Amino acid sequence: MFADKITESALSTAAPDSSSVVIADVRGSTAAIQRGEQRLVNMVGAACIAAVRNNFPAGVIPYVFGGDGATFLVPDEHLAKLKDVLEAVQTMARVQFKLSVRVGEVRVSELRAQNTDVFVRTQDCGAEEKIYFLQGDGVSLADKLIKERDSHFDEMSSFLNFSKVNVAGLSCRLLPFNALRGSIYSFIIEPRLPLSESRGLFNHLFSVLAQDGHLEEFRPLQRENARRSWLPKTWRIEAGLKMTGNSWRERFSKFWESIKENILTTFVFRFDVQNAMTGRPSSYMQDMLVQSDWLKFNGSLYLIVDLKLAEYQRFVAELEHQETQGSLFFGVQRAESALVVCHLDSSSEKKHFHFVDGSEGGLTMAALQLKAKKR
Repeated sequence: MFADKITESALSTAAPDSSSVVIADVRGSTAAIQRGEQRLVNMVGAACIAAVRNNFPAGVIPYVFGGDGATFLVPDEHLAKLKDVLEAVQTMARVQFKLSVRVGEVRVSELRAQNTDVFVRTQDCGAEEKIYFLQGDGVSLADKLIKERDSHFDEMSSFLNFSKVNVAGLSCRLLPFNALRGSIYSFIIEPRLPLSESRGLFNHLFSVLAQDGHLEEFRPLQRENARRSWLPKTWRIEAGLKMTGNSWRERFSKFWESIKENILTTFVFRFDVQNAMTGRPSSYMQDMLVQSDWLKFNGSLYLIVDLKLAEYQRFVAELEHQETQGSLFFGVQRAESALVVCHLDSSSEKKHFHFVDGSEGGLTMAALQLKAKKR
């Protein structure tokens, strides 16, 4: 399991100077979540990654899902195309969902000139998927600089770009994964130490967290809490992702298509029907447990875990101790369930990845708490 090797420093490599950290995130995500639109915010954030996965060969552009957006490490030769791909997602989000997506980039060489750095790791998870970890304080600085500059996307840009969006395979048809052990906690833990020392810090935190067991026990996605309804509420979002305009004919067509796909998918998974897209659904669901990002590095450590109250209290007590020592900042959000957005690559039944967040604001609310502490 990838959790066993999460802090092995030998697996990290320095990002090339000839690359950029690109961040895409939903502006006003906190307000949208407070309006009850977290599923939509998660879907738009994951759409940025789905568009990149659909437009670039695997492994070319590392990415990390952050709940209300995504972070990418982009080589110079792919930067222009990536910005075009994300511009199409921006337009789709604005036209279909009235959400504004901020996109900005900072060169790695600029981050190093300010005494920060970025490291990247790639680790296999499942037969054909990989998970990426972005480490180092350069990621946090890039996020800060991009939000300070906040180069707004041209609200009057051509709708022609809208037709170029490709987020095929993106869906969130699974119901929330209710906690099995206690509650779902979304943590963001930002180290205040050099990378060489922060690895030791994270090893220590993982040992505290897994004191009575194994990290994999805290995974919020399990076969036992995977549930489907015949028509999940997210069918309207899926329909919007596929539209290239706003005509009533297209809207009716895409709505009807989404309803049929959702009902058919539930039938296929309920009765474990072998099919060309996912193969045997029972195997797909088993792969999902491994091919999901409940534990990730996006500069900071992001954890979405299912903990008993005593486990949570012990872990938070250690985090608070480390915070008073000046080793880290952290934010946490408690919820009763976890949410997942799925992306299936039709080229193989084994190529599917699942982006995890806690419900009730999850990572977005944890980030808000962390930023308040830093201020």
